[in-house]
Amino acid sequence: LSHGFISLQDYNVELTGQSGIIIYDKMRKGDATVRISLRAVILPILAGHWSFEAASDSAQDVLIKDFMTAQLLSGDYGVDWDRFSEEALNLELAYGRMVYEKVFTVVQWNNGSYIGWKKFAPRHPRSIMRWAVGQNEDEQFGITQTLPYGGTVEIPGDKLIVLTHEREGDNWEGTSLLRSAHKHWYMKDQLYRIDAIAHERQGMGV
Repeated sequence: LSHGFISLQDYNVELTGQSGIIIYDKMRKGDATVRISLRAVILPILAGHWSFEAASDSAQDVLIKDFMTAQLLSGDYGVDWDRFSEEALNLELAYGRMVYEKVFTVVQWNNGSYIGWKKFAPRHPRSIMRWAVGQNEDEQFGITQTLPYGGTVEIPGDKLIVLTHEREGDNWEGTSLLRSAHKHWYMKDQLYRIDAIAHERQGMGV
């Protein structure tokens, strides 16, 4: 990690940074075997029954449990848990990381006003330019994101949900679940191309 830019974390430099995202996109969107393998990992998790348990029998802890259930699992507020968990798993496992920004709002619930989540706003790995990991005393954890209309914005870590698969040290970009399959996918893809060219040359009339 150098000044927030993660490099030399993989011996195949094509699988790091933005170029890695492009390759993993090709793998997960263009190969049926890769897609099925990802779904085989993700679907059992999505099929699970999600619930909250109160930390104790106290009225406050039960209230917190009910509020969290309403916020995340009822579908009546900004966070759609099923959609969030499916997207988060898909992108975290495919790219090695996925980041969301917590957006808060005042929630009217149970005849009272509470501070809750309006949404978890996705911050796609393709848009993350730099990571701040506290390399000096003045630096706090966070990201620098490029904006679609130009410019950048810094988002502090306390506003983020950072999901990382197989993080090593300060490498918050993690390791894609598809990393070890890349060599086999690449060879198969090249053989497809060679075989298609051979059929085109031999199968068409002169």
